[in-house]
This record gives sequence, C-alpha cells and structure tokens, in this order.
Amino acid sequence: MKTAVLSGACGGLGRALTRALVDRGFRVYLLDIDISGVEQTDQQIPLQCDITDKVALDAAAGRILADSPAIDLVIYNAGITQILPFEKVSEESHRRVFEINYFGAAQMA
Repeated sequence: MKTAVLSGACGGLGRALTRALVDRGFRVYLLDIDISGVEQTDQQIPLQCDITDKVALDAAAGRILADSPAIDLVIYNAGITQILPFEKVSEESHRRVFEINYFGAAQMA
C-alpha cells in the first residue's frame, strides 16, 4: 500500500483529496491543527500537527515512518489568507500567513 501525507486535511478540499487517495489505494496520514471529528480507519490516520512547529512536524514524520517504509506522496494543502485591504491587515496576521503558507510548505518538503 502506498503512503500519502496530506496537510490541511480536515477542510473541504482536504476531505475530497483524502477520499480520492483512499479510493486509489493509499494510506493517508492527515495532518491538521484541528483533527476533531475526523474518523480514523486503516487507510486514513489523522495526526494533530501544527505545520509551523518543526518539533511537531518532525514527530509526525517519525510516527509516519515508524508505520510505513516510505512516503510516496506529500500534498501541501494547508493554507490561510486574510481577506481585507492590505493596509488593514496587521503585521502579526501577515506573519502568520507567511508562516503557514511559506515556511510550513518548506518544512514539509
């Protein structure tokens, strides 16, 4: 069985991607900061993980590699945005968007 890792797994697109991967025979590790309400099965394993936290991401990778000999596919689906005029978005919000959308992806790679 092939192994996939999917971040941002608990949103609408994440759920659709999970179904598609499971239908294609993948075991999917679902990484998200909030995994409440996510069903665990033999083919979908939710792992609570803040992808901006390198220690948490390393722990998730260790768990996945303890269960599987290799990771065949990684999908970076996590992401956030701020829908406001640029000048109304705080520096803290800009930094959080960048942490998740850029550094999170870089750390998963």
